[in-house]
Amino acid sequence: MKIISIEIINVKTEFAPDTSTWQPVVVKINTDEGICGGITEGKKICDMAHVYDVRVQPHICGGPIATAAALQLEAVIPNFIIHETHRFSLLEGNIVTCKYDYQPQNGYYEVPERPGIGQELTDEIMAVSYIEKIQ
Repeated sequence: MKIISIEIINVKTEFAPDTSTWQPVVVKINTDEGICGGITEGKKICDMAHVYDVRVQPHICGGPIATAAALQLEAVIPNFIIHETHRFSLLEGNIVTCKYDYQPQNGYYEVPERPGIGQELTDEIMAVSYIEKIQ
């Protein structure tokens, strides 16, 4: 079985496959919503991939905010294949930054149903963060 994997799509213009030369059984791309322009841009990349029957595994190598964002994206794309997890999500320094700790249970994640992406910074982190209001 051939497997073609494109690691990390940064912007949607990078996804322009010439599928006429592909003869794969499985084709997969990784989007990284932290660098591709956010959830909306990531969704556009996933939609473009879906046209070519390309599966998506969002690239998650970050903390709890990245995990929550990825779970929201994965819940709405039809070509989602698998959730990537990384040891960073288990580091105490990352876990304590947010109010909710999303970890898989029996191999599955629950999609957050809280407002927004379903994650919030803790009051302690907000207290020591630089916040600039733009008017």
